Amino acid sequence: MFPRLGQGALEAIDHYAQTFSVIIIDVIGRILPPQTPARKSLSEYQEMTDTFGPIQQLAQERRIALVMIDHVRKASADDAG
Repeated sequence: MFPRLGQGALEAIDHYAQTFSVIIIDVIGRILPPQTPARKSLSEYQEMTDTFGPIQQLAQERRIALVMIDHVRKASADDAG
């Protein structure tokens, strides 16, 4: 179990950044803070920018690569190819 943002996630990433130069978070939804009315009023882009800004700053300061994976569709679909 990994903590959510605002509940220790940033500190955990900082801890791992002392040992690893690449950190992969799979999936983003597992570290997002709980949904609030204030978050619902933001555009998705603004929400992501505000939410992940501190992680981006940490990655830049620690000079690490941080890969964050998001799955936008879990349902099955016909293969377009």
